[in-house]
Amino acid sequence: MGAWLPRFGSLPYLRLMEPTDEPAGLPADIIQIMDYIGQMRASYGHVKWNEQAKLKASMMNEWRRWARVDPAALALRCNEVGLNGEETSEILDWLERRKQGRRLVPDSSYKTFKFGVPHVEAERLQPKTSGDW
Repeated sequence: MGAWLPRFGSLPYLRLMEPTDEPAGLPADIIQIMDYIGQMRASYGHVKWNEQAKLKASMMNEWRRWARVDPAALALRCNEVGLNGEETSEILDWLERRKQGRRLVPDSSYKTFKFGVPHVEAERLQPKTSGDW
């Protein structure tokens, strides 16, 4: 099975799903995040409010990560990890609203949340300053 997932808070028992072919336009970090959401959905039978809040907060706080996501590829991944049509359309709606420049409001306890999955491409795009030399 996949590697242990140590960076998702206090849930060390979660494992990543087996790797599949990466859909066109869907970065590896988004695949890992959606695998986590799918595992949580499988545990509870639905996507809980706190997982929804984490996604909203991530879309607000880590926009460089989500700006490069193709909605069709994200919809495919949502289906692959077991989300139903309503949950998938809600996530796609959040992504579309962010792409329009609108704001998402996660629950206040998650407003500063960021997934612990590294996103190298976004880090590469960070501006360099003299302090980095």
